[in-house]
Amino acid sequence: MAAARDRGRTRRADRDRGNRRSPPGAPAVRRLGGPQPRAGGSGDPAAAAAAGPGPRLLAGGAALRIRDWASALAYAVVNWVADIACFAATAKAFDLRVSLATLAAIYLAVQIVRQVPLTPGGAGIVDTAFIAGLTAAGATAVSATAAVLAYRLLSTWLLIPVGGAAAVLRRYAIARAAAAGPRSAQARADRGAGRPESVSVS
Repeated sequence: MAAARDRGRTRRADRDRGNRRSPPGAPAVRRLGGPQPRAGGSGDPAAAAAAGPGPRLLAGGAALRIRDWASALAYAVVNWVADIACFAATAKAFDLRVSLATLAAIYLAVQIVRQVPLTPGGAGIVDTAFIAGLTAAGATAVSATAAVLAYRLLSTWLLIPVGGAAAVLRRYAIARAAAAGPRSAQARADRGAGRPESVSVS
């Protein structure tokens, strides 16, 4: 009997302390250290969408490792070197008497002009800049124009249909994989439902 009375007093004391800590009608307070959603944080999809692509791109770039940045830079350098080699090869094919260093300087100068996206692919503007650079280096206008048109055909215009075909094939593959996902999941569920349960005999 004494032990039961002691337990009853302990329960009433705990209940009284709880009532003093949380008066009736007070909102529940989340314990410190637990996950607390923040307005506009990652748990708010509407706020994340309203933030625009800029913060998402910055967050994605910050998540990249140094090895990823180094790989991207290496691929970019290889692309630039291959493009300059294509430009030099077309100039050599049309017998332009321009040194490789001059061709590289012309190429780098035209890249500054290319940063102004006035026309799709820099059509007309980039070609004129290349022709002007080559004629200033001593090439004839006819040879410079022929070399630039050949270079632009190989480095830009022939890549557009190839890239378009690759984009269509990739979209088709993604749609096919998305359609096959539910079917494979349903097939696994059907196989699991039709499989007899194993009975263990002890």
